[in-house]
Amino acid sequence: MKALFTALVLACAVPATQASEPPPPSAAVVKVLDKPLPPKEGRGKFLIGLAESEELRQFESYTTRDWRRNFDRFAASLVQKAGEQKLDSSSLRKVLDLILQGPPKPGACLPVAAYQTTLENKPIWIVILKRSNFSDEPATHFAVYAFDQRTWGRVELIQCN
Repeated sequence: MKALFTALVLACAVPATQASEPPPPSAAVVKVLDKPLPPKEGRGKFLIGLAESEELRQFESYTTRDWRRNFDRFAASLVQKAGEQKLDSSSLRKVLDLILQGPPKPGACLPVAAYQTTLENKPIWIVILKRSNFSDEPATHFAVYAFDQRTWGRVELIQCN
């Protein structure tokens, strides 16, 4: 547990990359993972690794400005990409709606990635949000949700402060 806490602190301490122009919603990531979500032990490290990937750092230039409109645009892009890949896009849409009903902490959040995998042979979505807590602060924080695709029950939530 102490190692997971240390990893979260270090993950949240990484400075934002400064991009001149934020990437468009079409840059959002949808992938099928080869590996299932690990059992409780090791799960946090696995999810933090997804949230800290280089391809997701590009979204750190977003701020709280227009966050709700941006959330909707990125969510639509994720759902469209899931459909194009013949994944369960309707369950992803439901998961994104559930996330929007209760953002992880006060502030803005932006769904930048959705990964399909399994947990105990059941299909799940892992959704990565970039977030910021204060007005015009870069979205350098993250929240990682895992939801069962059939029941829409939340399996996991990990977030940095």
